[in-house]
Amino acid sequence: MEKIRPIISEKTVALAKKGHFAIEVSSKSSKSEIAQKLREIFNLHPINVNISNKKSQKAKKMKGFSRSKSVKKAYVTLAKGEKFPGFEIAFEDDKAKKKGEKNEVKK
Repeated sequence: MEKIRPIISEKTVALAKKGHFAIEVSSKSSKSEIAQKLREIFNLHPINVNISNKKSQKAKKMKGFSRSKSVKKAYVTLAKGEKFPGFEIAFEDDKAKKKGEKNEVKK
């Protein structure tokens, strides 16, 4: 397994707040390899790993056809309190909301 890259979108940020993280992985990696690499590289403790394969799609262009790349995604559930590096944006929104609530109470 060569790559582990977080997928940041509205859907994955919402999942991250619940403890589920979406990452893009190598097309040849298995669930057990993904869990092992997360333990080794990031010192995380995955509880569950689900995999989704997106096949490449053909698109017609002016000068022929092109293909989008195929992607293998892993949806990882981590132990309570653990956060995947790269998803800090999901938790910054919560901090900003809490600070806003504190400021309103003080006024």
